[in-house]
Amino acid sequence: MATNPYVNKVVYGNQTVMDISDTDANEADVVSGKVFYKGSGARSVGTADYYSPSDTAETTIDDTDYFPFYDSSATAKRKTLWSNIKSVLNSVFFNRSEQTVLGAKNLIEYPFYNTTFTNNGITFTDNGDGSITVNGTAEAQVGFILHNSTGRSKPWEYDKDVILSGTSDGTSSTFYLVLADAITHNDYVCKDGVNPTIPASVNGHRFGLNLIIKQGATLSNKVIRPMLRLATDPDDTFVSYVPTNKQLSDYKMSYKDNGVLGAKNLLVNKASTQTVSDVTFTVNSDKSISLSGTASADIFLKIIPNEDAYTLPKGSYVLSGGRSDNIYVYLINSSSGTTIAENKSSIDDTSFTLDDDTLIRASIYVKNGTNTNNTTLKPMLRLASDHDDTYVPYAMTNRELTEKVETVYKVAQANSSGDTVIFYNVDTSKAYDLEVDLGTSWDGAIPCATNCTIQGTTVTYTLQNAQAGQSFRLIDLKR
Repeated sequence: MATNPYVNKVVYGNQTVMDISDTDANEADVVSGKVFYKGSGARSVGTADYYSPSDTAETTIDDTDYFPFYDSSATAKRKTLWSNIKSVLNSVFFNRSEQTVLGAKNLIEYPFYNTTFTNNGITFTDNGDGSITVNGTAEAQVGFILHNSTGRSKPWEYDKDVILSGTSDGTSSTFYLVLADAITHNDYVCKDGVNPTIPASVNGHRFGLNLIIKQGATLSNKVIRPMLRLATDPDDTFVSYVPTNKQLSDYKMSYKDNGVLGAKNLLVNKASTQTVSDVTFTVNSDKSISLSGTASADIFLKIIPNEDAYTLPKGSYVLSGGRSDNIYVYLINSSSGTTIAENKSSIDDTSFTLDDDTLIRASIYVKNGTNTNNTTLKPMLRLASDHDDTYVPYAMTNRELTEKVETVYKVAQANSSGDTVIFYNVDTSKAYDLEVDLGTSWDGAIPCATNCTIQGTTVTYTLQNAQAGQSFRLIDLKR
């Protein structure tokens, strides 16, 4: 039997004084330069690297540098490259950092263009959280429009790649989401297990986002969860849309601007119901304009005529309410006669900037031969800082309301017969408008003046449909 030349155990009488026979350390386990004894009792010197906390020297970390770690699954010590650690840190923290900047994960803006409806045997149910439930058998191909342009959804405005998900379990013959680039005409389709990446290079392009159900496909309570997320985000778990930090900032600015103005739609629509070149323009109660008939000539309907032109302060604005190249709304510089902006799309707004205060008027154009049936235009002019394209009728701004109050020149009441109203001490060198107070429960014919006579500083109006004692106001038209 081989004799161990080293001492690794000492027994004195019945007591073990020293025993290092179970030591399993080797040179690589002990700090370089430190002496230790192996299980055999042999003296040895450690070779392992060691950096003292008191070390002050700094150096860069290279991708090829190793870092030790403990592998719990193998109950063993391991080492890995710095490049691997960076990759893990990037996926965990860098992406979260980007989302912190964005303030959102799902970048598909909600609500969608379409809501709950049934067509061609398929019922789409908007679940209110950005998901859509689909039921039925498609008698023909049918689509649900989430967004018809990037005017409402621009996740790539941050110059980042994004991933479309939600229908990777669909196929070309059943259902899929498609993001269509109107500039390059490329389609990014989510189907057949593929969640496509939309590159940052398409920043600013116009897109349409649609859910397509193919003819013959049968879906029962199929929940579609569309999502656009940053490509750096490995987590494809669906979450509902929330506005990004940038959008919230933009909305805050628009609310601030609108709060100062006290109004959103700045287009003073003066249109009246009439028929021109076989097209009937019907002005609705909300100042939207419904069209019917086929144009027998080119039509230029003035909704802000020359005499009602007004000054729009310098700044950036958005014009909406058009339909197509054949039916659209446009603004004109009333001083030069040049066109300022045209809106020819029901899905895209027209942005423009005025470098100076500008006198404007507006018109609707209908091309000769255009069938206008079932067309309703909603002309609107809003601040560019207002990203909400929901139509509202024109209302006076705070400033206009103030000026309106300040320009009430005279107030008088109709006589006991209700057929005349007289204003005294009037400066007849100015122009005035006559307004009537209808009260809150008026349901008869609207009172009006049929004649006006001026004698010195006394102005007498002959009235029709007025009541005794009804109030009338002279409004100074100084603007």
